[in-house]
Amino acid sequence: MDYSMFVGPVQALLGALCAVLWSALQETKKKAEKTESDLAKYKVDAAMSFSTKHELQAAIESISRAIEQQSNKIDSRFDKLESRIDKMLDQKEH
Repeated sequence: MDYSMFVGPVQALLGALCAVLWSALQETKKKAEKTESDLAKYKVDAAMSFSTKHELQAAIESISRAIEQQSNKIDSRFDKLESRIDKMLDQKEH
């Protein structure tokens, strides 16, 4: 049997298959590039929007110091108030 008459159609089919695969590859490449671009934009947005661990620790320390300072002021005022009350009670007893 002479297979030479099948060579042309087989080559045409292979050529068409290669063209379809090439087109699919190009489309996939475009999608990958778009996804890469979107990811880069998201990373920049995330970096600008969210705090780093170091920044968060610094903020917590700052808040803790402020709370401690306020607590010390309140303690000092209560101590002064207690002292005044004690003086007043001592004066009433005498």
